[in-house]
Amino acid sequence: MEKENSRNGWVDLGRFVAAWIIVWFHFGTVPILSLNGTWLKAFGGGLFVEYFFLLSGYFSVMHVEKHSSSIKFPEKYIGQYTIKKWFHFLPYAFFVVFFAYIFSFIQNGYTWKEIIRSSFMAPFEMLLLRNTGINFAGQYGVLWYLSAMLIALPILLYIVVKYKDRYKYYFAWIMPLIIYGIIIRKIGTIRTTDYILSTLRAFAGLSLGGGLFYLADKLKTEHFNKRGKLILTSIEVGLFFVSIVFVFQKSLSKTYNDVFFVLIIFISLLITFSEQSYTKYIQGSFFSRLGKLSLPIYCVHFLIIDFSNAYLKVDNLLFRMITIGILVILFSMLLQLLIDQFLPRVTKFILNGIKATSESAH
Repeated sequence: MEKENSRNGWVDLGRFVAAWIIVWFHFGTVPILSLNGTWLKAFGGGLFVEYFFLLSGYFSVMHVEKHSSSIKFPEKYIGQYTIKKWFHFLPYAFFVVFFAYIFSFIQNGYTWKEIIRSSFMAPFEMLLLRNTGINFAGQYGVLWYLSAMLIALPILLYIVVKYKDRYKYYFAWIMPLIIYGIIIRKIGTIRTTDYILSTLRAFAGLSLGGGLFYLADKLKTEHFNKRGKLILTSIEVGLFFVSIVFVFQKSLSKTYNDVFFVLIIFISLLITFSEQSYTKYIQGSFFSRLGKLSLPIYCVHFLIIDFSNAYLKVDNLLFRMITIGILVILFSMLLQLLIDQFLPRVTKFILNGIKATSESAH
């Protein structure tokens, strides 16, 4: 397991911020006042999914490189790695999809026949198979991101393992450009949740993240003086804040300029992972906890927003935003605690019970 003090706190903070930008994007407004006294809107907040794709690609390729000498059967390794990722996401998907369906049944006043008919799609969503196109009438579309990543990831890892040199010098860069170009020419933006195009979007982001690993690894060998490191830190932090400002600009919403957003995030992360800037000294359990909360925040937020819109009948927008923010944090922490602490103990208890029953039978 990764040690707390080995994690990059700046990246964990970035995860936390990115998750919250997506939350406020789906809510519609952000609890920040603009200069004219109105609440800001994160028009392009959904773009921060690209931030997570880049990180996933980076860490996945890093894992491949770390274990490359021991990979004798690539297909087996890739399958095991992907399944491990799937099992990590699965409990979160199960809980949020289960409650999303319950909420939908109550809200729509479904009869038992309608509940049974609608429930046929639930297993596909719980198993993160949404982007296969099977569950065309699901209840929790926000999980497209995890589904798309799990489909694209093994394909990318196969290319990395089998054709590493071709990948890191050519495919890692040209494939994202081609894919982004195809999506933009088709719909005018890379912001798509269409099950085919969003899977391509995931593959492009993961591929670029893998290329980020090799480029950052090379940059680690360079030597910068204090002034150079200060300049790099300023660029790194500055570009991350530029990316945040970018998503608040309505004029840039859903256009080919999305690629510019990916570029500035890429450069910012390149400096971060090169360990040439001063953000590498940002470490500690506080930041790692924030980073680990990003997944449950992403998973639960849409359900909390739907629930609040249905039952929180308050006109005061600030009160609603604060309430939703508190509920998202509370339920995220509760879900994380349930999955990380309670679920393993219950599983162990059940397995021990089965083992004891089996032994007594013999």
